[in-house]
Order: sequence, then structure tokens, then C-alpha cells
Amino acid sequence: MLSVLVDKFREVNLSKLASERKQIETAPTKAWLLGAAGWLVPGLGHLLQGKWVRALLLGGAVWICFISGFQMGGYLFKYSGSEPGTSSLLQIPPMIGNLGTGFF
Repeated sequence: MLSVLVDKFREVNLSKLASERKQIETAPTKAWLLGAAGWLVPGLGHLLQGKWVRALLLGGAVWICFISGFQMGGYLFKYSGSEPGTSSLLQIPPMIGNLGTGFF
């Protein structure tokens, strides 16, 4: 009786593993395509997954930063320290943002 149960358990597990193996083999292709879509158009990967709120938040934030950069004219800030008072300190946060772009 016990050996019959063990055999049934093994059959169920083996068939379950075979079906999971098929799912695992097809998932990376979809993941790569969604990742590429999200890289090409910010927020598109989440949008294709049906996560509308996340797509709007993340994609929208990237697009707002992108458009804001164009509106600023691509100006790179430099800290000179020659301005009087605390106005020279206001140049530090944009200068740190410039470091994130990779242009020194």
C-alpha cells in the first residue's frame, strides 16, 4: 500500500517537473523582449505586462526628466564658488546630477 502511494507521488512530481521545465524554458525569451521594450521606451515593459500604474510612475518620471533636460538646454553646471553668500551652494545639487550623466 505504501509503495503504491510513493509511486503515485513520484509520477505526480515528475509530470509537474516536466511542465515546469517547459514554462522555465519559454519565460526568458519573454523577459528579454519585455526588458528590451522597456529599454527602448521607458515604461513600455511594465505597460506590456499590464502594470499600468507602475508604467505611468516609472516611465512618466523618466520622460519628465528627459523633457526637463531638453528645456534646460543641456546646460552642465560647474561649481565655481565665486558667487556671494549661499547662492554658490545652490550650484552643488545640479553639479552632482551632472556627475550621474557621465560627463565631467
